[in-house]
Amino acid sequence: MQNVIHGGRPPERAVIGSVVRAGDVLRLIARGRRTLRVKEVAVALRLQRSTAYRYLASLAEAGFLVRHEGDVSYSAGPLLVELAAATLTDSELIDVATPLMTRLAEDVQESILLSVWGDRAPVVVRVQMDATRLLHVAVRVGRSLPLESAQGRTFLAYMQPPSERDHLLGQLPAAVRDEVTAQLDVIRTTRLALFSRVSEGTRSIATPVFDSAGRVAATVAIVGTTARIAADRMSGMAQALLEAGHEISTRLGASIALDMD
Repeated sequence: MQNVIHGGRPPERAVIGSVVRAGDVLRLIARGRRTLRVKEVAVALRLQRSTAYRYLASLAEAGFLVRHEGDVSYSAGPLLVELAAATLTDSELIDVATPLMTRLAEDVQESILLSVWGDRAPVVVRVQMDATRLLHVAVRVGRSLPLESAQGRTFLAYMQPPSERDHLLGQLPAAVRDEVTAQLDVIRTTRLALFSRVSEGTRSIATPVFDSAGRVAATVAIVGTTARIAADRMSGMAQALLEAGHEISTRLGASIALDMD
């Protein structure tokens, strides 16, 4: 006779204890622990250290965690990050944005990133690269971006309520916070954000994507080298990005004017 479940918990024998325990380990990261160590997991979950180690090692082998050799700690792995990104993504957004990102990548011959807001930072949910170029600035799907990135600045510029924005800005070093804050009005006016990592030779430009309610649903960005991307909001590349963001927004039902002046 089969067990019938009526909206409650599954029968006890249907639960695999080791899977539940693995979920408990991953939940520690979900609750804000950026790294995990064997001793910490053992204490938090009341496990033997050898058992905690086996869970961490197994989750790393499966891609849910990644092991850092230097201090023998573990953090979110590529599979876990990709799963998180997938849950954040509206399928309509991806369907609408992908062909326009492809066209933009071909026009500017650089990497194009679509990002949505995660828990406390932008998360990359789609990457489109121009197939004709051999070298690109590579960014993986699921990666969390810094608040001071072009994408982070864009989300901060439009974030409501302002108290949430101020709370996030307060987590940045004072000099970075002041520089980002000074740019927010410019970003709202031009709908373009710039960010350069001079030491690494990379630069990104981002623009918001609005939904039918006028909220920022995502950002679309061009990412490349400082040699190829000018720090100029009036450049042809920046204006092409602005047009792409506007077209994606319009197809999502947003009613916004495109000011190219």
